[in-house]
Amino acid sequence: MKKLIVIRHGYSVTNKENRYTGQRDVALTEIGYRQAEAVAGYLTKNEKIDKIVTSDLSRAIDTARPTAEALGLPIHTTPALRELGMGIFEGMLFADVERDFKDILEQRREDATVPCPGGESFKDLFERTKAAIDTLLTDEADTVMVVTHAGPCRCIDCMADGGNYADAQSHKLADNASITIFNVENGRLVPALYNLTDHLTDSTTADRKLL
Repeated sequence: MKKLIVIRHGYSVTNKENRYTGQRDVALTEIGYRQAEAVAGYLTKNEKIDKIVTSDLSRAIDTARPTAEALGLPIHTTPALRELGMGIFEGMLFADVERDFKDILEQRREDATVPCPGGESFKDLFERTKAAIDTLLTDEADTVMVVTHAGPCRCIDCMADGGNYADAQSHKLADNASITIFNVENGRLVPALYNLTDHLTDSTTADRKLL
């Protein structure tokens, strides 16, 4: 049976600073690097991975790297699995955006077609994520590991539930370095394991709810 293993990248510098990251290429924190090692430890013991595909942003690539090195697999990257393009919000503190762009945030919560100023809408994100995943579902590899970001993780989980772009932005938020597994049956994603964090210990845990 074909599997899709979806990992949200490890804890990043902007996660720690409570900032919107979007498509900025920011590094993992030391905790994030340890989380990546913990992901590799779990996956190499429990799963047979045939292919690794990540966002082309370094926090996703670096989360995948320990697994790739342990298995001797290349990392395939694609911009289609990037985080939501957040435009002018990128790099801003959550609190400052909430204070200065309250009306736009409310519009975006109510309508997934409203973009971040200078960036993408959740509809844009959902459509490009879906296109990327649909391509992977036709891949010859039996088990594909995908390392991406909070927004695409929401979209993939929403796709598995049969939802569309209007549902995705209010969907569940995966923790940093969490592992979610879908079986693929007749071309559809069937949830098998959601948001596993058992592999993370006190030394690899931060406020994993941050975006």
